[in-house]
Amino acid sequence: MTKHKASKKTRRPRCIVLNSVLVKLVKWLVPRAGPDGHLFLNAFGRPWTTDALTKNVRRLRENLGLPDDVKLYGCRHAFATGAIVNGANPAVVAEFLGHTGLQTIQRYTHLADKKQYLIEAIEQAARVPIGRRVG
Repeated sequence: MTKHKASKKTRRPRCIVLNSVLVKLVKWLVPRAGPDGHLFLNAFGRPWTTDALTKNVRRLRENLGLPDDVKLYGCRHAFATGAIVNGANPAVVAEFLGHTGLQTIQRYTHLADKKQYLIEAIEQAARVPIGRRVG
């Protein structure tokens, strides 16, 4: 697709790298694609919008009693932070995220030397209080 956020600046299609599991998922979804070629469709058979996804995440957050800072965009931030902390090349992570330069990715690099701290923080954040077990 040539129409994307940075297409005017890059003048090239956006390339999104997928791991092997996602490649299998996309291959399974292609025959089920919508009329415009969209793979991820809502209950009405139309492509998901950012607003709709954001509202769904907000609803889940509220229903599960999660903090207000749990947001859809946080998944992207968590991916980038995890990649940098685990030693991925910042230029490669910037390419994964579709950034046109390294300035944007630098907000994640300050965490690279704090891996143990981040591991402990995520473990603490993932703990569910005994009275709040889900499932």
